[in-house]
Amino acid sequence: MKRLLLAAALLLSGSPVFAAEKMQTASAAGAYNAKICPAIAASLAKTGLSLTCEPSAGSGQNFDDVFKGAVPLALGQLDVFGLKLLEDQAKGGNATEAMGSVGFIVPEALFCVAKKGGRIPTANAWGVLNDSEKPDKPYVVSTYGPSSGPAGTLGFLRKTFPSFGKNVDVKYQDNFKFDVEAGRLRAGLRDMVCFVNMPNPADERVMTVVASDDLFFVPLDSPLLATPQINGRPAYQIMAAPLTGGFLGIGGTQVRTIHTGVTVYMNVDKISDPLYKAVVAALRDPDLLPKGDILSTLAQWSDRAMGAGKNLYNETVRR
Repeated sequence: MKRLLLAAALLLSGSPVFAAEKMQTASAAGAYNAKICPAIAASLAKTGLSLTCEPSAGSGQNFDDVFKGAVPLALGQLDVFGLKLLEDQAKGGNATEAMGSVGFIVPEALFCVAKKGGRIPTANAWGVLNDSEKPDKPYVVSTYGPSSGPAGTLGFLRKTFPSFGKNVDVKYQDNFKFDVEAGRLRAGLRDMVCFVNMPNPADERVMTVVASDDLFFVPLDSPLLATPQINGRPAYQIMAAPLTGGFLGIGGTQVRTIHTGVTVYMNVDKISDPLYKAVVAALRDPDLLPKGDILSTLAQWSDRAMGAGKNLYNETVRR
């Protein structure tokens, strides 16, 4: 009855009414599903479009489902989008033409943890990990499951930098538990444990490492890491992620590492014009995320850090 009344009200107001659309997100409790997608849905509702948020296994699944037409839209990491394009190109597919991404909604940082005195140095770590001379044994890195965003980040780096790909052995954990992996790190069974997260000192994993005496966050700040591009846009921004000192790390400690963006995946050949235009308009809205929310603050922080370069990510992709 509520839906009928809403539809009638929209018709009377002159606003068009369209069938409900879906946007895949990630875990049900995560920011993609609980905050970002609802903000986009609220923006689309102003045009008469109904958008529901549907949890998923992560960015990898989201790309695949949008590409095959199971859903018209999905949220995901920009670097995972790039990885999927590279994988499809290797198979002779057409994803480069069919798929597009719009927006750099909020940044997500790659956090890699290593043991002090272990095989990973506290400085110039990327030079060691990406060395053209292979180590005596691979560097063992653990992360979340194969469809996860962190797995996609490591996958993109491995394909983009062949030496890094040859030098590391990635252990994908479908039931990833950070404390367990930290224990394996301390025992020498891992050289690094990596995860992707929006920069936030209140994250339990970040606080665990900061409070430890024997672990540290690996700086991933080599200028080389800023060179990969996806459809003419940088895959990564090198920024200082706060570890202590409040949300933006003012007066606290930081680690310089690569950040990718949360973006919207779409199949530009299949998405309807009304939905496409409404999504692009929503992503260009500086007030998309509610003021005062942690994500809104994070988006403003990345705006200042990236400057005019952030406009590249909001260019339209529809042909």
